[in-house]
Amino acid sequence: MMGLLCIAVVVGMVIGVLSGLLGIGGGTMVIPVLRLGFGLSTIESAATSLFTIVLTSLSGGVGHIRNRTAHVGTGLIIGLAGACFSPLGSMASTYIGNLATLILEAVIFLYIAFTMFRKARRMAPDTRKKAGGDTHVHRASDVFGPADRSAARDASGSAILAKEGDMPPEAREQEHLGHMNMHDAMLAVFIGATAGFAAGMLGIGGGFIIIPLSMMVFGYSMNEASGTSLIAIFPLSVSGTIAHALVGQVHFPYGLAMAVGSIPGAYLGARLSSHVPERRLRYLFSFVLVLVTGILVLNEFGFLG
Repeated sequence: MMGLLCIAVVVGMVIGVLSGLLGIGGGTMVIPVLRLGFGLSTIESAATSLFTIVLTSLSGGVGHIRNRTAHVGTGLIIGLAGACFSPLGSMASTYIGNLATLILEAVIFLYIAFTMFRKARRMAPDTRKKAGGDTHVHRASDVFGPADRSAARDASGSAILAKEGDMPPEAREQEHLGHMNMHDAMLAVFIGATAGFAAGMLGIGGGFIIIPLSMMVFGYSMNEASGTSLIAIFPLSVSGTIAHALVGQVHFPYGLAMAVGSIPGAYLGARLSSHVPERRLRYLFSFVLVLVTGILVLNEFGFLG
């Protein structure tokens, strides 16, 4: 038992670093580990994974807040909207069947991975997104469109896409801590509703949906989208964890052991993310998406137990 707990800590550390870097909960990687490595049932693995994600997303979110790469208000609105719409997605999945859900999921994920990879190839190799007031440029780098798309915001109260170093400290504080107008708030609700519905229908965390949508809608950098995603994932995973815990489906010893590794790992990943070039983050995100798709397909056809 002690040996398995030590392994869980190490695995949690690795998944936590990826979570902090990319803004994902890591559930797709945690569930197979718990299922195959620790012998938990499918429902116990999913429930315990959600519990771990709560703590991992909180740690990674704090790291991004300290980096000033998390839009807190936006993330909370996305997460709360996602928590409301997730049950609707779960209901929809019962009508379309497992195979159709898997095909839809694979198509969406591979398309996002391809477009993110293509956008990364078009970027300069030395492109970086540094946190905190450095020369980091907000660009409306729509992952589904041309790299030179601009003017994602207007003069109605949203932040102008410009060098953050040119912004006064008060404006920079508001931009990162989430002060927004009603238009931006409604866009955040739209992202949350889409991510929550997709998460409920496809049975996976919303980070893979939140990140590309927030980059497209708000023009966030990969780093900012990752930090905002972790803020959003927290309320999304809390509601599910409570529901599973009330019926005794959360295996707390393994969940806590993985959290012991994932909490510092996520914080470390979040802090390191500001030093990783935007291009490499996009490549890594694309690779993880393809890996996740492969895991889902193998699991659906019984190759993972």
